[in-house]
Amino acid sequence: MTKIDNLDILKLLPYFMQEDEEVRLIMKVIQEELDLINARERNLFVYGDFQSLNEAVLDELAYQWRTEGYEQTLPKSVKAKLVETSYIVRKTKGTSYAVEKTVQDIHGDFELLEWWQSNMEPYHFKIVGASSPPGNKLTEIYKAIEITKNERSHLEGIIVSNQWEGTNYHGITTHLSLFEKIPFSSEVISEAEKYIGGLNG
Repeated sequence: MTKIDNLDILKLLPYFMQEDEEVRLIMKVIQEELDLINARERNLFVYGDFQSLNEAVLDELAYQWRTEGYEQTLPKSVKAKLVETSYIVRKTKGTSYAVEKTVQDIHGDFELLEWWQSNMEPYHFKIVGASSPPGNKLTEIYKAIEITKNERSHLEGIIVSNQWEGTNYHGITTHLSLFEKIPFSSEVISEAEKYIGGLNG
């Protein structure tokens, strides 16, 4: 298979035309234009590997694409994840998916637990994960949640359990061990025993 970046347009012509000097000159001009287009196309291909882009490009894309939860202080790897998923997050903004996806892009192992999956008040939710994010990430996570959640939803808390199994599907949630409560805002839960419907493994 011939790739466009290896294409020699003159060789596509019949042999007798390749020997014609005027044809060779015309093909040379066409080849130069094709090479230029190909070089520009490679430079414009930003969807292939966001991790390889430099931070200045990521910052510009985040601005242009209105990337939710994006902060200049974030590590480059997190910036790349947020930019890569910004379209789908913006398209689904206000849903639990958008909140969960953005939080996962920032920290990685969190899941969203909705009010109907435990005994929380309607339209409240918790973020549950296995490892505690560092302080600077907590700030970014909180900002991201505020930006991506819908207006009627309220964050009740961020819960960390070092043995969180993450089987948060079909309304079933299991967990093991003790957990810690991370004070995050005025809406954070006041008692650790309220964690996942009051169940403590």
